[in-house]
Amino acid sequence: MNMKRTVLTFVCLSTALVVTVALPGQGEEPNSFPSNPFQVGEPIPDITLPMADPAGEAFALARLTGKPAAIVFWRPNQPMSLDALRDVEQILSKLGPSAINVVAVDTSRASAEAVQTVLAGETLSYPVLLDPERELYGAAGVIVCPTTLLLDADGVLRFKAASHPRQFAHVVETRLQFLLGNIDEATMESLIEPTVLQIQHDVANAWRMYNLGKNLQAGGKLAEAAEAYQKAVSEYPALPEARCALGFMKLADADFEAAATHFQTALTYQPSSALARLGQAAVLARTGEPEAAEEILLSLLGHKSIAMRTRYELGRIYHARGQLDRATTFYEDALMTMFEQPQGTGTATVPAPAAPGSAPAAPVNRPAPVSRSTATPVDAVKPSADVSYVGVKRCKKCHLQQWKSWESTKMAGAFNALKPGETSDVKIARGLDPARDYTTDPACLKCHTSGYGYPGGYPAPGAGDPAASREAAEHAGVGCESCHGPGSKFTLIHQEILDTQRTYTQRELYQAGQYEVGPGVCAACHVTGAPCIPPDYVFDYQTRKEQGTHRHYDLRFRSN
Repeated sequence: MNMKRTVLTFVCLSTALVVTVALPGQGEEPNSFPSNPFQVGEPIPDITLPMADPAGEAFALARLTGKPAAIVFWRPNQPMSLDALRDVEQILSKLGPSAINVVAVDTSRASAEAVQTVLAGETLSYPVLLDPERELYGAAGVIVCPTTLLLDADGVLRFKAASHPRQFAHVVETRLQFLLGNIDEATMESLIEPTVLQIQHDVANAWRMYNLGKNLQAGGKLAEAAEAYQKAVSEYPALPEARCALGFMKLADADFEAAATHFQTALTYQPSSALARLGQAAVLARTGEPEAAEEILLSLLGHKSIAMRTRYELGRIYHARGQLDRATTFYEDALMTMFEQPQGTGTATVPAPAAPGSAPAAPVNRPAPVSRSTATPVDAVKPSADVSYVGVKRCKKCHLQQWKSWESTKMAGAFNALKPGETSDVKIARGLDPARDYTTDPACLKCHTSGYGYPGGYPAPGAGDPAASREAAEHAGVGCESCHGPGSKFTLIHQEILDTQRTYTQRELYQAGQYEVGPGVCAACHVTGAPCIPPDYVFDYQTRKEQGTHRHYDLRFRSN
């Protein structure tokens, strides 16, 4: 491979990146998977947790009874968690410690010393607890941090508030006034309803400003675009897309410190943001840490929405090292992603990184990640036309441990949530009728069943074939194939592996249609715009994976 070809490819790709606007797009095993987190109307479990203050005694949650109480789940590295702690402190000061109980619970598994360091500059008058085994965190079904639970004097959960919207303090104080008996329910709702509308208004305004920024940036009006992005994050701070847009603009200006700040802030609000991780890697590559950048970029190769930029950044790293063959491969792959548009499968053909000096590996079939701003739930991740769904019973034969763990999760019972009277609080909060039967509503079935309307999957309304009832029973709920893809092809490989006891690689299964599970697969349903998801919901992939899926066991014949 000659230098002229490498440089030519680099120049072409650099030009493409200049004229293309960058658009936004596993970890530790949990210790416990609650079968049914306690719900609104149920008493909080009597759990005892250690205090962050080593001089303090272990704190039994039973001590919260006798008067209304607030429990705030927070993370030390998250600004809006600290804002929530400060707001609750002000509410406690206003209502008085004789009126309400308050505790904060760290969800990060940080040490007591680390938590105390973060809180050194704060003036909190209530206990801060540690939850090293995530016992209460799991029992409460926490997905987003901060999350605030409000209990009545009997220790029964009455209200649950996720995140920290602008009206957080007002809503929490109003609900506590109700629990104290100072106002009636009608008054409480009349005081809160305008704030809910304001939250929706803020989110809508933020998206409008973000989209305006994209249009201005595409037209070359960079100063105006930056102003629009800044207004977007001012309206709604938890909008990582706008923060990433600002980060990439600062990166282009070689203001690496400002760029890094924007990307880190985006990750604070949405730790699963692949775009923010890409931005971090780009900053690291330009500030003397190419190895760290390379590690991040290689982990992002499955994300179609950032495919070109990811490959370009890897090409730059290998080019700087003098690995010209490898650099050219990634530059060319980056250029190809500009023209590859999958036809009707909703998947991306993504080459994995080859070892230095080796030929590129065969393409891998991976689901395309979903943009929260434009996605239609579940439609964005579609199986190929030549595969079909086989059902959880097929998977259960070999993966019994995983099946047993999954069976007790909310995902397994997702279909039941559509029945009249189930999850009424969620339905009411989203303006849905809790008495209505949603089990035949296509808008709901797409996410609350597996393979809805696809061969072998949950049958669409009107399916009259004899297998329809069996398929309905088999695929009611979010089953194995909702996340791992329809199994008609790759389960044959599973059976061959079992018969021959040979080793295999994940790549082999991906080539047979198995999905590589990641944020893009989950976001097909966990996306703002779905009927039951609030507009201020921020999907945290890692937290949701730990709290809501099955346990992950080592696979016997896997070679890598």
